Amino acid sequence: MRRQQWLAGVVTVWLVLSFSLQAQFKTKREYSGFFDSYYYRGPIAFTVGLGPSLYRGDYSEGFYSSSPGFSFAGGANYKVWPRCVYGLQVRYTSFRSTYSDSAFNYSYSGNVLGFDLYGRFYLLDDIVRISRDRKKFRKNKFYLTYGASILRYGRFGLSFPVGLNYSYDFSQRLSLHAGFSHHFMFSDRLDGLKKGGPDAYALIQFTVQFSPWAPKGKLKLKSEPPPPNPNRQEHQEWRKKKDKPAPPPEESEDSLPEGSTPPENSEEQNGTNQETVTEEEEEPKK
Repeated sequence: MRRQQWLAGVVTVWLVLSFSLQAQFKTKREYSGFFDSYYYRGPIAFTVGLGPSLYRGDYSEGFYSSSPGFSFAGGANYKVWPRCVYGLQVRYTSFRSTYSDSAFNYSYSGNVLGFDLYGRFYLLDDIVRISRDRKKFRKNKFYLTYGASILRYGRFGLSFPVGLNYSYDFSQRLSLHAGFSHHFMFSDRLDGLKKGGPDAYALIQFTVQFSPWAPKGKLKLKSEPPPPNPNRQEHQEWRKKKDKPAPPPEESEDSLPEGSTPPENSEEQNGTNQETVTEEEEEPKK
């Protein structure tokens, strides 16, 4: 009973910290020189997973035990850099195994409570170049898992998981994960029997991940084309007048050099010439 209350308290504290951290972080586009890519940090995602567990130790026949147990985990994770996600989860795992020799039949069952600090490295990840790309996402992804786990099984121990996982994203907020991980240990006391090499175990996990603060992709609705602009013709005429070159300036008397006189009007000169010609023509007739 005390163990369950302690576990519930740890999960509650982790959820409160997750909400507070999410409120502090600002989602803005950043550039990673190491990965040579733009990316957005976060958001925080919550995970719930379960699946069979496989024990490997002094009571197992073959590489893994033929009698699987089960595992249940819940936690949260956060994207820190491109392709890199880090998280923390609480896991409860049970193991079962039977072993027989020529003289006796052995059976083993045990429970382990673990705190997993894990990382994900995505082999295929979303490509973000502009803010609009956040609403685009790759549905099928593969990633590697690694990390360390603090175990409690009557005593404290450590394990180091390594695994391969696949995820299918239904949306930016909801995804389904499936993977296999092998947990290496440096202790031979997981099953309470010190015989041979260190113990180990494997997990086949199916996880649902939900991120309530992720951008929600919206479907583009087909709309009618916008109405024509009634001022389009006036705007075009204004552009033509604007682009038309200005006429050269007319020369004035002030612009003439000193000592020069402006030329007389050509029409007036023509008129005086015509008058003189007509007078000369009329004199002989008289």
